[in-house]
Amino acid sequence: MIRQATVQDIPEMLRIYDAARAAMRAAGNPTQWSGGYPTEELLRADIARGVSYVLHDLDAAPHAVFVLIAGDDPTYAHIENGAGRDDTPYATLH
Repeated sequence: MIRQATVQDIPEMLRIYDAARAAMRAAGNPTQWSGGYPTEELLRADIARGVSYVLHDLDAAPHAVFVLIAGDDPTYAHIENGAGRDDTPYATLH
């Protein structure tokens, strides 16, 4: 099941991201999400904006985390070595 994340989920969300960083390093990707990204502050901001979600089973403990941003995502305001932007509406899943 999917639900919006709450601040009570943050410790488990941080654990999930730690495991994801370790898996990426083990797979030969040492740079993505380095330096503790995403930070607790960013998780709190995403929760406050209502864009952070968790996937959970019946115990309600998060097993996966994602951010869904409907509309413009500042991450993609400038795309290098890719197709140019257009005005087509979009959503971003992180």
